Amino acid sequence: MTDKKPNSYSYSKGDKWRGCQAESYVDAIEGLRGPRPIQVRLGTLTHAAVAAGIRAYCAGLGHEVDGPTTARAAIRESLDEDTYAEDRPGKRTAEEDAELALELTERTLRLLNLESGRFEPVIYEGRPMIERKIRLPIDDAEVMEYFDGGFVFVMDWLTRDREYGNRLALVDWKVSAHVAQDFQLDTQLGLYQHALGQIGLWPELAWQYRIRDRAAQIPGQLKKRRSDGRSLSISGPGLTTEGVFRRTCAEVGDNPDGPEYAEFLDNVRTKNTLYRVVFGGIDRSRAAALFADAVETARQMARAAKAGPSSAPRNIRSFNGSPCTRCSLYSDCMGALGTADLVKRTRERLQGKPQLIELVLEESDLP
Repeated sequence: MTDKKPNSYSYSKGDKWRGCQAESYVDAIEGLRGPRPIQVRLGTLTHAAVAAGIRAYCAGLGHEVDGPTTARAAIRESLDEDTYAEDRPGKRTAEEDAELALELTERTLRLLNLESGRFEPVIYEGRPMIERKIRLPIDDAEVMEYFDGGFVFVMDWLTRDREYGNRLALVDWKVSAHVAQDFQLDTQLGLYQHALGQIGLWPELAWQYRIRDRAAQIPGQLKKRRSDGRSLSISGPGLTTEGVFRRTCAEVGDNPDGPEYAEFLDNVRTKNTLYRVVFGGIDRSRAAALFADAVETARQMARAAKAGPSSAPRNIRSFNGSPCTRCSLYSDCMGALGTADLVKRTRERLQGKPQLIELVLEESDLP
């Protein structure tokens, strides 16, 4: 007989509950989970690969680390552990996501420039704080009766930043199709700050490294000139990098430091939309308030688990006039089925079907 796995509350569970209690009930409370959507695969692989690069840096400083220390190994391990829905025509395959994740990782680590010595590893319980899990008990008997595993936080990276007085900095990676221009308070980061404060590692700084989910492009007409010698005209500095620009200039015999490129090169350096670093961080009282809000959400979920599916309304977004089409329950939700019917329909859909689709890359599959 095996021990029962603790039932933990997390930011992602609470976020899903606040958006659609029916989906959350089916997924988190009933446990009727299918494969992960392929839309999250690239972000997951990039997170794993970047973490491996930071581990390698820490290992080079003599610290003992857990987990892979090469991007390729991290991607293989991630694909081996996670299961995703089947690839769809017109979408990137697992191998293509892996290749792009390697490029995004190389770009990210190059910009971090770890070898400069700016970042100092933070050691907790003998290991650097890279993709570390922190589990906090919730001071609420009703919540802990259901979520007996407490509140679980998994942060991407905690480091000391010498450019900011060697203060503790919480770093989060986001991979998405767009890079936001401004910073809005990230509830997730605030909760992570609170959790770290509970173990004596309150980070005064919190920043998000937003990575655009595409490879750097050859700028504008420079690509055409490389192939057919046409006259030069350049555009689109936000979708390339200085390295790609310089390599392409070398291929066509141009001087990237010529006066005709000065303005373009300056825009590449200052207006790049392939990535953006946004700085945040909140005070302790605000972080504690966010945690209290999270406990209230956990309490609602615990009560719903006791009361049954009728206590969880379907698709909250549709009630607000903005129908959600993101999850597999969409057609049933739009058919006005109650949550109990959604549970039954989902169980029938998953019964007898393989829920896990293995995607394992061999060594030769990776660039």
